[in-house]
Amino acid sequence: SDAVAVATSTSPWPAAHRYGLWAGFSGLIVASIFFALNPRFDLAVSRHFYSVGLGFPASNNTIDHLARDAFITMTDGVMISLLAIMAASPFVKRLQNLNRRMIGFALFTYLMVPGMVVSMIVKPLWGRARPFSVTDFGGTLRYSAPFQLSNQCTHACSFVSGETSALFTCATLFAVLIIPALHARIRVPSMVLLAGLALSGSALRIIVGGHFLSDVVFSSLISIALTLLLYRLLSPVLEIAPVRPLAVPVRQPQVPDTYLAKISSSGL
Repeated sequence: SDAVAVATSTSPWPAAHRYGLWAGFSGLIVASIFFALNPRFDLAVSRHFYSVGLGFPASNNTIDHLARDAFITMTDGVMISLLAIMAASPFVKRLQNLNRRMIGFALFTYLMVPGMVVSMIVKPLWGRARPFSVTDFGGTLRYSAPFQLSNQCTHACSFVSGETSALFTCATLFAVLIIPALHARIRVPSMVLLAGLALSGSALRIIVGGHFLSDVVFSSLISIALTLLLYRLLSPVLEIAPVRPLAVPVRQPQVPDTYLAKISSSGL
């Protein structure tokens, strides 16, 4: 047959992914209700990291800047590297059998979720000023609640967080494409590590005054839900299943019918 052998027998759409998708959309509903009832909760959280006369001190911390650069490298840097690898694969012998469908899906999802939905649609539409820019924290712009469309910002606005979206999109892609193919003993530690990195990078954006809590919460939930939804819709079409990083799908050799007939007639 022409079946494709993969590194694991895990279903392309296991129950864990379904639960993750519904958890993402359910989380959006719960978060929407909470922030609608508590529109100034964002200010209360950000105030913990603000100091009168100093602004958000962490924003001037070299370690925090290095940490942010590291998180950007984990997301944008990795995706750019994958794009370069796939572009070079037709010309480099060792890369000619690259799993292009899996990498292509990852690149497409990253372009659609953090790139288009978050950065090109939601951010300009909401126009929410960042914490360090609002009058409550020494800025000149007006604070707006999470669901209040505002004209305080026209570019690189606060709602929702682009870097959080990048982190959670990458983490979700890794969770559905790579982790199921890993040894059972390291799947849970890998998930914990992914979650820790995504949460840490997102928390950093709040600490330095770059985003409000709701920016991060909604960005993470939107990114998880949309990434899983795209996987649900496209994995059957692209025949994507969990494989080890950059693994090459191996096609099972076909045995000619005439050879099978000879074996059967010889009594073997």
